[in-house]
Amino acid sequence: NNTPTSSFFDSLETVFDSWSFLNYLAVTNMFANLDSYIGSGHNYYIFNDSTGQHFRWIAWDVNESFGNFMMSFNANTIQTMPYDYVSSATNRPLATKMLADPIYRARYLQCLCNFMPYFNNNMMDAKIDSLANVIRADVYADNLKSYTNQMFEDNIIMQTGMTPGIKSFISARAASLTSQLSFTGCWLGTPEISNAFSLSLFPKPAQNSVQLL
Repeated sequence: NNTPTSSFFDSLETVFDSWSFLNYLAVTNMFANLDSYIGSGHNYYIFNDSTGQHFRWIAWDVNESFGNFMMSFNANTIQTMPYDYVSSATNRPLATKMLADPIYRARYLQCLCNFMPYFNNNMMDAKIDSLANVIRADVYADNLKSYTNQMFEDNIIMQTGMTPGIKSFISARAASLTSQLSFTGCWLGTPEISNAFSLSLFPKPAQNSVQLL
């Protein structure tokens, strides 16, 4: 809170895992999860990792993603939420000061750019459908739920009441972020590498050197 702007970056880097936090910040904004540090101020831990002498950010309870926790927004405006939104400059000093620092801000934009090629319906709809298939029978069997079976089905693809649809949210949010980030020059299309690959390390545990296989 009290570190002068001129020494903020160097000071924070000595005690904080900034990259993991910036990735968290980018994904939290991308999915418009405001029941989080950037919105309500909830649902995170800061872990003092004594092995690396750095504090590390741990997110949890992300069930309000896809614009479900709106605060001052509504179902339409949350999909066009600013790419650097923080609910309170006074009460969110870490994000506010990092986004005001030119180095951290550039890194934050890099995090967003890295994720954008994967944040679209082509990449996510099949996963959404597979998860809906896993829970559908139990949803239908739940007689105490606060919505109908048809609302469950509809909300997968479109807004129901005040709740954004999962697939329609992704489409609208991706379009908004693409427009907002157009000034950065980052690649916002389909990732060029679509096939997953794996690496193996040898020997395990490693001593002074390792081989990548």
